Parts: sequence; C-alpha cells; structure tokens
Amino acid sequence: MTIYEHYNHSSNFPSETDFPYLVLTGDNNDISPQNMGFRVMHWHDELQFVYVEQGEVEVQTLEQTFRIGAGEGLFINKRAIHVVNYVGECRYYNFLFFDHLLYFYDNSPVQTWVRHVVESPVITACHLSSHSLWQHNVLIFLKKLLQLERQQSAHYHYEVLLTLCSLWLEMGKHLLPNESVPKSKLNERMGKFLHYIEQHYQEDISLEKLAAYANVSKSECLRCFKTSLNTTPYRYLIEWRLAKATELLHDTDKPIGWIASEVGFNQPSHFTQYFKAKTGLSPRDYRQAVLGKSET
Repeated sequence: MTIYEHYNHSSNFPSETDFPYLVLTGDNNDISPQNMGFRVMHWHDELQFVYVEQGEVEVQTLEQTFRIGAGEGLFINKRAIHVVNYVGECRYYNFLFFDHLLYFYDNSPVQTWVRHVVESPVITACHLSSHSLWQHNVLIFLKKLLQLERQQSAHYHYEVLLTLCSLWLEMGKHLLPNESVPKSKLNERMGKFLHYIEQHYQEDISLEKLAAYANVSKSECLRCFKTSLNTTPYRYLIEWRLAKATELLHDTDKPIGWIASEVGFNQPSHFTQYFKAKTGLSPRDYRQAVLGKSET
C-alpha cells in the first residue's frame, strides 16, 4: 500500500475532456466550481498554482505549512498531498492542469525537462513572492492567466497554453531538485492516522485507538498532527466528517438527521453547530441556498 492510498484522490477533469485546464475561484471557504475534495488533505494528478488576490490563505503539505498573502502564490507539484484553508476574508484562484500541456507533443525534447521537476521526490511546493525576481515574473504570468479567464477571447486556449509554457520556463530554470531524501517517519505515521480516520470516521474514534493503529503513544500522535497539519486529530476528524456530510447533502435527498448519524455525529445539533461554523449556513439552509434543494 502506497502513502497515496491513505489520502483523498481529487479527480478534477472528466476523462473525455479535450482541454485539461481548470480555474477554481476561492471566496473564503467557498470553491467555484464546487469541489468538495479540496476541504480535506488530498492529492491529484494535475499541477496546481495558487494565486491570492485578497486576504491570506494557508496551504498545508505533509512537510510544512505556507502562509500565502495577497499578491503571492504557491506552486503545488503533481501528487503532492495538501489542503488549502482560508484565513479570514480572502479571494484566491487555483490553476490546475496536466503536465502534458507543457510538452508541445508526445516524446518531445522538452518532456524530460518538464518531468525533471514534476517527478522530483523533493519538490512538493514552492512559495512565490515578489521578493525574488523570477518568482515575481511567475506571479505576473499567473495574473495573466486570471486575465485570460475573465476575458475568454476567441484565442483563449492558445493564449493559455502560451502563458503556461512561459510560466513553466521561468520557474523550471530555478527549481532544480536536490538529492532525493527518504520518506520520513512523520509521513508514514500520518498516512496510517488518516487512513484509519477515513475507514472509521462513522464510528467513535478515540485518541488511544488512533495512536494504537500506528503503534505510537498518544502524545506522539498529537505531535504528528500538530507538526504536519497544525491541528489535532479531533479537529481533522470533524473536518473529514463535514466533507462527507457535504457530499451527502449534495448527492442525496436524505434527511439532515440521517446524514448527521451517517457521518458519525451522535447528535444532529452538534452536526448543525459544526457545519454552520464551517460554512456560515445550517445544513438545511445550505441545501436551499447553495444546492436549490428543500428538506424532505
């Protein structure tokens, strides 16, 4: 079993798409187009760039936490395990695309060069700020992509491809991978913890059970969550349950009480309390306002 099997795999494109490029807009805790997989630690096969227009967001990987302010960005590599969280009022954009858009054609001479970064085991993410000239130039290209998305000109697809390749050329010249490093014990343990939560979130999960699953002490379990995700096991469990509940609100017409019980909340009132704190809406209001459904 690989470490990726412990985390949510976010699928962002239908298999038949002819242009695998997507721009997601983040307004505080809302993502448009909606993608619930983004609310928990996840990975995907696309490259991702984040650009913050207003406010601040926090991006967590297994290795570190990034605070990305207005006018800054972040590169997230293919298959990097991560989650993007908002910090107060913010607006940010996620640009996702498959690396083959940078090849020009299959088996081109540049394919190996692109993969030099994409398949590096040590390049997980890179904070982009204007303090560095080359990073400043990458941010300019991200703003260009945002402008193209808003304009949607007749040459949209071609202009996007040119901008992506120009962005990658600027970044790729400076992102040279160092020597490979072995996977850390932290990654291994976090994989076990999150796998256990994914399989047992509907049940009562104690810190003792979670720690025992990875054969560590309770204090070590708490330390791992704090170091890796800057949260507690309990808070992560709640986030996972809320993400699953939102999927059920979106995909089914089941009653709110049934959904609360299905995802592990013993009391519907507790579910409503946590859901409203997360989204600003009660589950019932969320169905009506966001999904256009009424409670049955």
